[in-house]
Amino acid sequence: MVNPPAKRPTRAARTRARRPGPATPSKSFDFRDVQQTVILAAMTGIALLPERWQLPACRQVARFTARRSWYSHKTAERLPLVLIRTFAHTRLEALQHYEALSLLERVHVMRSYLPGGWHPRITLEGETHLQEACARGRGAVLWVSGFSHSTLVAKMALHQYGYEVSHLSRPSHGFSNTRFGRRYLNPIRQHLELRYLKERIVMYQDPDIRAMRRLRERLRENGLVSITVDHDALKTVDVPFLEGSIRLPTGPSSLARNAGAALLPVFTLADGDGFRVVIGAPVEVGRRGSAAAYEDGLREFARVLERYVWLQPERWMSWINRIYRTEPDSAAAPG
Repeated sequence: MVNPPAKRPTRAARTRARRPGPATPSKSFDFRDVQQTVILAAMTGIALLPERWQLPACRQVARFTARRSWYSHKTAERLPLVLIRTFAHTRLEALQHYEALSLLERVHVMRSYLPGGWHPRITLEGETHLQEACARGRGAVLWVSGFSHSTLVAKMALHQYGYEVSHLSRPSHGFSNTRFGRRYLNPIRQHLELRYLKERIVMYQDPDIRAMRRLRERLRENGLVSITVDHDALKTVDVPFLEGSIRLPTGPSSLARNAGAALLPVFTLADGDGFRVVIGAPVEVGRRGSAAAYEDGLREFARVLERYVWLQPERWMSWINRIYRTEPDSAAAPG
């Protein structure tokens, strides 16, 4: 755990919207499909190694790929200096760390298909929040933050403790957004995750009325719905976060508010040689039709997320995508 930086003055939330449209792949095939195929094959080989050798092997691969990729250098430039101060000497070293964790997650995906499978030790905390939400009879929306292994381990934890979850997903979930990737690569991850789900509700366009209707039906049945925290949404709000801002979708809050369901944040943390999945207290979603109330709820969620990010900043994968943005004066601060 590291000490968080001093808080910045409160800033107004900024609401953004983009045009609705179909979630169709733009290409049939591209070079990244070749890269992903090679990487998955290599990760299958690493999955055959003893578990204590898997992360070091992934670090070696990440060190090789990050230093030779122009894209990796551009991605490294987006990493905030406040992160570099916590566990790395340079932005490139921090990026290599994240790429190694991403590769290790692929190793565990491929290991799950091999004899013996992958069965990490997982504990679930905050189950009381889940039980209280179900006791109210209106279900719960589980909002899963993007920590390392969260896409698989959070589902495994809930299944292990006897909960049936309907997960909202996209056809691009997995490794590629091309037609080839959706047909041949993405099912590798999707079929594995489906072992631990009641169902996978696929959103083929944005907005997808049919998918939203099924989510509302599950909540009316007092079911559990899970959604991954993602900035790629029709309507988002920028709220203060760490030394910058975080872009959060309004959809999960709106879904929970309209259904009268609890909105529960979910965090996946490393715990020794296993994992700890934490279900947080309900996030306030306000009354139906109150935009200011759900913006306050998103601010509350961001504050809770900050605490968990600073517990394990090296495992929050959203540093390297556009969900988190630093302010210009923060990015230029001396390191």
